[in-house]
Amino acid sequence: VYTLWQTITLGVLPLTGEYSFNTVAQNNNDVGIFISNLSAITAQPFITYIVAAFTWLAIITSLLGVSIGLFDFFIEILKYDIGKYKDRVKAALWTFS
Repeated sequence: VYTLWQTITLGVLPLTGEYSFNTVAQNNNDVGIFISNLSAITAQPFITYIVAAFTWLAIITSLLGVSIGLFDFFIEILKYDIGKYKDRVKAALWTFS
């Protein structure tokens, strides 16, 4: 899915111009600008909803992936016992603090 996303976005938005990656970069890489540029280029209003949903899913799954990795890192580096509830809670507190 990620490869498909990359192919579509890199294939649709030009590097320069009114609706381009350059415009997104000039606006501090704002996701909203990126979505509006994609909808303007494709001239399909439903694209805005699809891209917004996909973007939020990508952000949420990235957050979950990093959180799981960080949680495992704290379990390992702090020598916590994964079988103990108290140690899992401590690792979760380290992860989300």
